Amino acid sequence: LKPDVYWYGSIRLGKNHWKCKENQRSFLLKFATRNNILSKEDWETISRNEICKQGGRYLFNYCHSLPDLLKEVYPSENWDDYTYLRRERGYWDDDDHQREYLESLRT
Repeated sequence: LKPDVYWYGSIRLGKNHWKCKENQRSFLLKFATRNNILSKEDWETISRNEICKQGGRYLFNYCHSLPDLLKEVYPSENWDDYTYLRRERGYWDDDDHQREYLESLRT
């Protein structure tokens, strides 16, 4: 396999496919439909690993965590509820995430 070619099931994708926000959004919409995600709160039960298992592994080349991905793809939503972020392994290792959370406590 070439490093600039990715596979989504049996579909061959170009290396920049997941860079496009519309492709990211399309994947998340299909994922939500398959997994009966009907509300923002339903995303709290989803892990990065589940996204990867269903073909979204390369999404995390552009967003390092599920919360970051959701914020990028759905910027009009308020994703500041940190209850679901605790599930994301390594999320709190990022200094920006720690800073953002601490700043949210001040307001």
